[in-house]
Amino acid sequence: MELTPQVSSNNGKFTLGVQVPWTTTNASAQTRHTLLALAGNRIASPAGIRSNHPSHWHGPQSGSEIVMVSHEDFAAALPPLVQAHQAEGKSSVIVPVNDLYDEFTFGEHSPYAIRDFLQTASKAWHTAPKYLLLNGRASLDPRNYLGFGHLDFVPTKIVPTTSLMTASDDWFSDFNDSGMPTIATGRLPVATKDEAAAVIDKIAAYEGQSTNGPWTLQALMVADRDDTESFTQDSQMIQAQLPSTLLVTDVYASTMSNDAVRQDIVAAINSGQLLVNYLGHGSEEQWSGADLFDNTTVASLANGSQLPVFLILNCLNGFFQDVYEQPLAVTLELAPSGGAVTPSCCRRHRTARYPRRTSIASAGARTGRRFAPLACSSTTGRWPGGWRAVPWCWRCAPASRWWGGASPVPTASPTRAWGSLTSRP
Repeated sequence: MELTPQVSSNNGKFTLGVQVPWTTTNASAQTRHTLLALAGNRIASPAGIRSNHPSHWHGPQSGSEIVMVSHEDFAAALPPLVQAHQAEGKSSVIVPVNDLYDEFTFGEHSPYAIRDFLQTASKAWHTAPKYLLLNGRASLDPRNYLGFGHLDFVPTKIVPTTSLMTASDDWFSDFNDSGMPTIATGRLPVATKDEAAAVIDKIAAYEGQSTNGPWTLQALMVADRDDTESFTQDSQMIQAQLPSTLLVTDVYASTMSNDAVRQDIVAAINSGQLLVNYLGHGSEEQWSGADLFDNTTVASLANGSQLPVFLILNCLNGFFQDVYEQPLAVTLELAPSGGAVTPSCCRRHRTARYPRRTSIASAGARTGRRFAPLACSSTTGRWPGGWRAVPWCWRCAPASRWWGGASPVPTASPTRAWGSLTSRP
């Protein structure tokens, strides 16, 4: 209870007098009360106050295959995506993240609310969740200690790796703490209503007529300059696994000048590509130490509705929880005149439970196996002959199926492997 004291002074000394408004008839109770005196500017104000809307997500119900956990400000943008899934025969449900705080963490803003909800739904729902979409960006500073704003719209879990603390959305369904999530997970790291509408409209349009045309037969393979790793060779190994009917453009930095690489990347994307693959070094905002492609370049893209899936095998392009900079993957998704329908970024830092994700080429070279990426139901590449195999997407609507090989062969279960790859003998 907050009390307002009466302040009096006498010879330079101050006295506070307060009326304590409660008493007790319990003779054995302490007659003294503990009071804490604070200056007015030391009392924090809540960042926001929201009314509680009773919900029952913890109880048994019919359930849905696709669960969309959304910040309340962005939920209104989701119906086009729900309709796209319905057209494919998938059931979807929109779950306000505030409901989960109320039901599972006593109103506390915490990633554990989402994890506990998913674990409960996996047991109590008739149709257990198979796919999870998180609609809203997260922040490495959920309490806004750094002063950049309250940007943790849908929280993530920050986990330790060998190099840094980083986000893991896989953690939400890693119920056994084994390092292997059980629900295919994606995120739309949007921070405004306009961003949410723009990104979801892109995905929904991609499922429609915008994916028709000769550009869907084209792929762009970009490799950084070779150093201790032969990125050129790795890219060639990936290219060898693509359908032979695809027209592939190779842009290898080891055989070209940096200026030529930059020009060829932009020209190829603007002409329309089904897939853009980059393998090499990178930071949050760019490809390669030579800055072959970056956030500034994205602003000049004009590929319109010819939206490729970007498979980016480097460091930090998908560091979506940052508050200092906007990573390249997010910039590609938000690009108003084109960009990407979705980028898929592989982590380059490992922990015992969440190992580093490996490039298709490197993994294939070491194991002798073929690798097929995870296809996204909302961003699925329409390969020639109906073969659908594009990267796992950390941001878009979750996967609907996995295909491997040169013909449609679905895997038995979406929990056999994870990340950007799944292996087949």
